[in-house]
Amino acid sequence: MKIFVIANQKGGVGKSTIACHLSWFLADRGDRVAHIDLDQQKNSTKTLRAFSTGTKSSQLFALPAPVVVANESGITLVEADEGLLEIERQPNQVIGNFKRAVLQMQNFDAVVMDTAPTAGVKQSAALITATHVFSTIELEQY
Repeated sequence: MKIFVIANQKGGVGKSTIACHLSWFLADRGDRVAHIDLDQQKNSTKTLRAFSTGTKSSQLFALPAPVVVANESGITLVEADEGLLEIERQPNQVIGNFKRAVLQMQNFDAVVMDTAPTAGVKQSAALITATHVFSTIELEQY
């Protein structure tokens, strides 16, 4: 299983756009994709709402972790929720909970994670779990 994370500590650089397009691309080629939205702004969740299973991404940081079942459509959305705001206040052990939850998703060929534009527990958990990382940047003179 490949685990892709799209991360940058700046907003407005296309993280959600790239994450959604990567999920669509992988699904179009026949992969079973779990798309995890870790950004409380919920842009990926809004875009991929049709693929929602009702599983909330904040639940992946808790024990026991929910079982995420693949949709027949190719993309399975683990949607962002208000519980993500509380993750930053949790002890660092939730990072291990998250990693175990994602690694248990063996019924998927790929996991794509959209992250918030801030460094913290959620982004650290995603990066620690990743096998591949995209860091979008806005090209400018600085």
